Amino acid sequence: MDLGEALYREITGRSPRTEIGTWGDAIGYLLGKGGGVAAAAARLAGVPATTFRGWMRGRLPRSDRAGAVVQTALQAQRRDRLPKGREARLRAIDPEEIELQAAYDYDGTTRTVAIGQYLADTVIDDLLDAYLAGDDLPALGETFALAIGGSPFYERTFLADEWTVHDVRWGQYSAG
Repeated sequence: MDLGEALYREITGRSPRTEIGTWGDAIGYLLGKGGGVAAAAARLAGVPATTFRGWMRGRLPRSDRAGAVVQTALQAQRRDRLPKGREARLRAIDPEEIELQAAYDYDGTTRTVAIGQYLADTVIDDLLDAYLAGDDLPALGETFALAIGGSPFYERTFLADEWTVHDVRWGQYSAG
């Protein structure tokens, strides 16, 4: 698994493979979140109810609007996927507690990397903010890698995606 997916799983305790990924997924999610009422779903999507009803009948949106609606639905889903109180508990964790179970691609040996000692104090806030904003998995991995300092080896190799990550542990609140 790559770093972005491991971070996603640690944040949510779920697989990213079930996230909204298509226009149809987004419309279905918003309709469900709106209690099956098109007008409520339209409000969530930020469009008039007649527009949303047209989409439900198969009318396609302008391409710029489609992307915005999918992003809106994804952000709503991601907020819903965080169990109650989990965000606050994660934000309270000391980044020094973060460990990875990972294999460096050069030698393939799996090891525990006590990476927390090299991470910026803001890394957990940055990751949660990126997750809630709808950043994709590579962007989550990059956010983490850019927070590494004080170890040129880890900085370079995590940014270059030269690790296969098996698990991420954030102290006692780990999802894994």
